[in-house]
Amino acid sequence: MRTLYTTFVFLLLFVPFISLASQDSIPEHKVDKIFLKINLEPNSSYRFVSNTNQNIVQEFMGNTMEISQNIIVSSIFEIEDNTDGKMRIKAFYERIAMDANTPQGNVKIDSDNENDGDLDNAPELQKLSSMMNKPFYITLTSDGKLIRIEGLEKFIEQGNNTSNPFVKELLTEENVISSFENFFNVFSSDSVSMGETWNKNRSQGMNNQFELIFEESLTLEGLSEDIAWINTQSQINGAASENSFFDELNIEGTQQGTIEVERYSGLILFSEITQEIQGLLKMQGTEVPIKISSTSTHTGERL
Repeated sequence: MRTLYTTFVFLLLFVPFISLASQDSIPEHKVDKIFLKINLEPNSSYRFVSNTNQNIVQEFMGNTMEISQNIIVSSIFEIEDNTDGKMRIKAFYERIAMDANTPQGNVKIDSDNENDGDLDNAPELQKLSSMMNKPFYITLTSDGKLIRIEGLEKFIEQGNNTSNPFVKELLTEENVISSFENFFNVFSSDSVSMGETWNKNRSQGMNNQFELIFEESLTLEGLSEDIAWINTQSQINGAASENSFFDELNIEGTQQGTIEVERYSGLILFSEITQEIQGLLKMQGTEVPIKISSTSTHTGERL
């Protein structure tokens, strides 16, 4: 069961930290072309909160197993410099929490509640809480491309001290970098007009076990004097890496939604994404079908 739970941990990290929202009616502000860029002010601070509800169904040896979980991640960005289209940002996690119902029982962690009365789990909660508010530094271009990350080693070192598999997988260097890159890198490098579409293809390796490929189409769907709405649709494919402990892993999926952006700062204010993934795992001669559905919301605010 431990191997299967580890498999679940890998798969739950599919959800990108881009959060997208459906809009019933998107206003239009008449303009020829606009530049949408990230342009956050120096000496300003922002809070970003993602909330993901996910359901995973897996068939194994004639039995159906299901995991439902809620994951909350809150981070703070302090903008130290914004010069020549590059922002240096002091970043840290403010809260990480997960509440999952699994065949093995309930798994609950929350960095805000290190003294929740569960004596067996107390050491792990204390380790998680000690990782909050520990800064590292990222540098983003105005297009949202992450070009540098500093000071992450000590933070990751702390994550390796925990025995909780969720924390270990979430707080690897690869996953921390991917979460920020995937969230911010959604803007076109050129000016865009209403209804214009641009593409972003990206890949995401997961702990040397498999690689996900996202083929994204983003469209400027609506514009007001202060807000821009970007519609996105993505195809997701994945396969096992060469040294994976899976004999075979095939994944296909889609996601869709709309990003609500503050027009002149590039701050993502609110979004929601729906995602559907299905796949087939082959391990030690056994085929394991799996389905994942999720809904994620994201909010951003200036403090």
